[in-house]
Amino acid sequence: MKASWGRWDVALALSAALWAAGCGSAPAPPSLQARQITQDQGLTTYPAIAPGGAALAVASDRAGAFNLDIWIVPMGGGSARQLTRNEADDIAPDFSPDGALVVYQSQRDGGGVYATPATGGEERLLARDGLRPRFSPDGRWIAYAVGRSLAACRVYVMPATGGEPRQVGQDVPWSIDPVWSPSGDKLLVLGSSDPIGLTAGAAVDWWAVSLDGAPSVASGAAALFAAQNIPLPSPGSWTPQGAIAASSGRTWHVRLGDSGKVEGLLTGAFSGGSGDVEAVATVLDDSSLRVAVARTKKTAYLWSLPLDSNSGRTAGALQRLAQSAGDRIYPSLSRDRRTLLFIQRTGASHEIRTKDMVSGREATLAQFDTVTRPRISPDGAKAGFSSFDKAGLRHLYTMPVRGGEPARLCEDCGEIYGWTPDSRSLVIWAGSPIRFYLLNTANGERTELIGDETESIHGAEFSPDGRWVAFHVPMTTQKRPVYVAPVREGKAAPRDEWRLVVDNTVENLRPWWSEDGRLLYFISRLDGFRCIWAQRLDDSKYASSEPFDVYHFHGARRSPGPAGLGGFGPAFSRDQLIFSLEDETGNIWWGEPVSH
Repeated sequence: MKASWGRWDVALALSAALWAAGCGSAPAPPSLQARQITQDQGLTTYPAIAPGGAALAVASDRAGAFNLDIWIVPMGGGSARQLTRNEADDIAPDFSPDGALVVYQSQRDGGGVYATPATGGEERLLARDGLRPRFSPDGRWIAYAVGRSLAACRVYVMPATGGEPRQVGQDVPWSIDPVWSPSGDKLLVLGSSDPIGLTAGAAVDWWAVSLDGAPSVASGAAALFAAQNIPLPSPGSWTPQGAIAASSGRTWHVRLGDSGKVEGLLTGAFSGGSGDVEAVATVLDDSSLRVAVARTKKTAYLWSLPLDSNSGRTAGALQRLAQSAGDRIYPSLSRDRRTLLFIQRTGASHEIRTKDMVSGREATLAQFDTVTRPRISPDGAKAGFSSFDKAGLRHLYTMPVRGGEPARLCEDCGEIYGWTPDSRSLVIWAGSPIRFYLLNTANGERTELIGDETESIHGAEFSPDGRWVAFHVPMTTQKRPVYVAPVREGKAAPRDEWRLVVDNTVENLRPWWSEDGRLLYFISRLDGFRCIWAQRLDDSKYASSEPFDVYHFHGARRSPGPAGLGGFGPAFSRDQLIFSLEDETGNIWWGEPVSH
């Protein structure tokens, strides 16, 4: 596909706005014009600007597959050139200062930082497990992060020619997404003073990290963005005019002192194009600021995968179900496979909808401002769901699938997860640590299903015969083992009777059962991505072999996890899975000074 770019049709105005008192007069930022550079139907993102602005390096699926490769897009027109060719995603390119090399992050063979000549040629692995590489201004060093979860990320630098890496910013317990200072003696990173990165009140901020081992400096960007009610983004670049970042669908220009401390905020927004601003790159050439922006849009679709439930073998290609306006998430299927329940989300509206899987007809059951995880009863008669009221309290409801009024079961009593196999009770969760309960829909009686004094329980799913419950335990963000426990008279056995089904070496989530109860499916990062895996069980529900892969989601274009992983579903039966995937599309826009 040729690189195409639209007419000059819209301006990018970067207007000065002082945030901190006493920081003096902010220089007026340049007025930039914007034009669309690529017009791809799929996903083109992660722009990097070649020295002098003659070309862009981007990650794109324009080759026709759903994986991303690195492409070189000339700014003067002409055909784009494919630089990498691999089934895994190649993303986050960056040019060397002389324009001779491109480094990038690849997901191949477990992931790492690679380099290749900008004109094409041999691809060379530089750093195993590396993320988001960036060349230093003098071209001698490459900075990158390592870590499979946010709290585990650390930043390293290594010689650009290859060699031993060294960690920097060790006084920042976790850090990611490094960008170089204009002088090349510091890195600006997104990081936290909290070792696990999640403690309330911890200093999640931009940190200026010195390469000489001097103490790292919290920039104050977190407070700056919070004062504007803007989520804190990762820094995109650091130029003599300040740092550029993307958040809330806009670009943001932050004035920084030499130490890395924030001095003020200059706001900017592309008014052309649609979608979120996902990534931004800048270059300062002869005192001229130029900006490349990736505008992307995510839409959640429902997909059907033919699958023999009892063997774990797929029986056909993934197929997208019909789509109308809005995202479609939280699919749930009746036992007879006839009725599909899901949410259609359009703007602030949430519709609970049904689809007759035989005729294809759809109907709206109810509409709320907020609805979470609607679940159809196994017998297909009722829908259960949760909704928040204006005071922020979450209530549980049921209603007939064939039409009728919602009936409130209880007020602020928990969150729905599913149903018991006999369709008589909702499975709900509440409390801290999280416990699961059974809520009888006839009399409102609530009884505990499973809980632990120290660990939260997640994803409790009954076996088809109701005699077992599967669940996972989030020990850390990286370690989430899957267990099954016997159920006697509506209550799971204590911890000493739990069977470990999937080990805790990686993140394992959302277990569900095969129709015969001899396979346990789950979402896992066993291969580094969130994919569908299965574990065979013996008669006592112990793992009888190694887990095996069922279906992979390795491409950046489509991924599970709309509305959190709960939005993924899946809805399952003996011969198919139905789940929600986010489909991301996007293109590159370019901003440069207005010519007078």
